[in-house]
Amino acid sequence: QRDDAGRLIGGGNREFSVRDNRVEAMLARLSIAGLRVLEPACFEGHLTVALCAAGARVTAFDARPVSVVKAFARCLAFGYYPRLLLHDARRIAELGAFDLVFHSGLFYHLADPIEHLRGLAAVAPRIVLDTHTAFPALARDVLAGYEGQWHDEGGWTEPLSGVEDRSFWLTKESLFRLFADCGFAHETLLDDEYADGPRSLHLLTRA
Repeated sequence: QRDDAGRLIGGGNREFSVRDNRVEAMLARLSIAGLRVLEPACFEGHLTVALCAAGARVTAFDARPVSVVKAFARCLAFGYYPRLLLHDARRIAELGAFDLVFHSGLFYHLADPIEHLRGLAAVAPRIVLDTHTAFPALARDVLAGYEGQWHDEGGWTEPLSGVEDRSFWLTKESLFRLFADCGFAHETLLDDEYADGPRSLHLLTRA
């Protein structure tokens, strides 16, 4: 469908569909054209399209088959052909080495984000990480020496939820300590406040 000016609208509107503040914040800091980029938990491919549009050589995966199918259809509609896989983020190291991991909307759904980030250190020298963090006043729990808060997850039947029964949200202070403990320098690209907890975007570079 086209508007009066002949431009594609709705699902075919390429410009509208690839815009995302997280991707744009990253691109303002570095070019990903030609880079091997891994996107865990791609969901239905909204950000996959944006990464492809920026010229990256994208490998994207999700643990839910329906999400992989929808991501493939979305990318195909926009003329992109990334490598799309059915895979579990808890086995991310099996996918090999990449130049960059674009990690959005997954970290705060993990039961053990600490071990996950430790594993990512072997996957790529740079990570763009988007995550919620716990409010310090509510962070009464500790996981592997890091303060945070346990959250209930909806499991497999809830597509916007993690696949496990619960997740651990680190405080921002603990998150920054984890970055350093895993050998990453970090730069905050976005920092926003939400009712359920702050959300921030970070560029991690392996020291």
